[in-house]
Amino acid sequence: MKTNLWVAMALLVIVVAFGVWSTGLMDDLAVRYISASEELLLLTQDQQWQRADEVVSAYRESWSQTSEWLQMLVIHEELDAVDIALKRVHAGIRAQDQSLCYEGCAELRENAEHLSHRDAFTLGNVL
Repeated sequence: MKTNLWVAMALLVIVVAFGVWSTGLMDDLAVRYISASEELLLLTQDQQWQRADEVVSAYRESWSQTSEWLQMLVIHEELDAVDIALKRVHAGIRAQDQSLCYEGCAELRENAEHLSHRDAFTLGNVL
């Protein structure tokens, strides 16, 4: 009986530690891609299309590498939403269309914010 209690306590500690770690990871990612949306918005407002193309390409490559292993932690649709927003921003930059860039940056920001809220380690999400 005591062994079962210790095993249950150890599993609880592992689950809580994993939840805290994954929440911190999601918060860091959210901040990074919120900042990306702001940076890309400023670049497109200044019509620095070449620099914006380089920056969004780097963010897309980084997101592609991150989302491969992130699928174990986050619902796949959430990852797709960020990926689609990055693609929309990239398309707007390549077309030099500010309105498409603005829309894509707003969508990227919203989806990045949603990443940290959706998978936050809260009582509501645990239950």
